[in-house]
Amino acid sequence: MPELSVEAQKKVDKLKKAYLNSFPEKLNQLQLLWERTENKGYLEGDLNELAAFCHKLAGSSGSYGLLEISQAARSIEQYCHDGFSSVGLNKASIDELRALYINLVKRLVM
Repeated sequence: MPELSVEAQKKVDKLKKAYLNSFPEKLNQLQLLWERTENKGYLEGDLNELAAFCHKLAGSSGSYGLLEISQAARSIEQYCHDGFSSVGLNKASIDELRALYINLVKRLVM
């Protein structure tokens, strides 16, 4: 990939800074989705909404080169879609999803 001009790099850096500054709001949204999902018993609709949020977060984070955040969000998205359908809703699957959630939260607050 060709290098960016100094001016273009400054614009990218400004966009990335604005994106990083949005993390408190993204973290708040994630926590609200998680609490609702947990409190309502991991209903399919709530898991789908959590997965959709994580899908967007994974994509946007990856675009800015924040690969650890992107991968952590992608793991939740995939687990919401595939994990519960393959192993079912049980304590182990809930614990696994909770661990993925905690991992993502830790990465967002760093």
